[in-house]
Amino acid sequence: MPIIDLCWAPDSEWLAFTALGWNVYKIKSDGDSLTQLTFTGDSPTCSWSYSDSLIAYNRIGEDSTGIWLMDTDGDNKMHFISNGSHLDFAPGDSLFYEVSLGDGLGQLRMINVSDSASRLIGEMIAGQPYTTYYDPDVSNDGRMIAFNIDDHIRIISCNGGDIITHTQKEAENPSWSPDDQYIVYCEADSLGGALRIMNRDGGDNHVLLDFDNLPQIVD
Repeated sequence: MPIIDLCWAPDSEWLAFTALGWNVYKIKSDGDSLTQLTFTGDSPTCSWSYSDSLIAYNRIGEDSTGIWLMDTDGDNKMHFISNGSHLDFAPGDSLFYEVSLGDGLGQLRMINVSDSASRLIGEMIAGQPYTTYYDPDVSNDGRMIAFNIDDHIRIISCNGGDIITHTQKEAENPSWSPDDQYIVYCEADSLGGALRIMNRDGGDNHVLLDFDNLPQIVD
């Protein structure tokens, strides 16, 4: 069951993830109590709220496209944002998301789950200058967002402003350290790539693990 997307519960007791088959599951961090939470086969991503009360996930079914919310036990599923995708919870149970407006147009937004108050962070226009915005990760202080934008790690403030590029080679899956001082990410190449880490400003970028040079493990 290859895993597509993964997130922690705030108390670190549980992990939620999506897998091929495109459903959401949770499992305890000790490997116990694997539980399937969705059964529609159309959910590629998920995020666990800071309040430990909700899991957000997106669906891509024809009659249900958008962001859904559910309790962490899978109950009370609710369609929350039509045409929303690429989501990540921020502090205070605000939720970052992208929304498609059609014809290559879209928006980056932040919404408060409790009252649905939403604010604009930025506009997306295909090719002007970027086209794809994937793998968002909101910093733990709720101030910055790291992305895979057009196959590079780029940063934007949660208050909007310019997008800042941090990598020169193809990269994906950025993740903030708990103290928000570092970003770890995967750099791809034709053979396997590397796990790299850099300062929050993009400095001191170096390899943590080079998959191309891993020693063979012999039983």
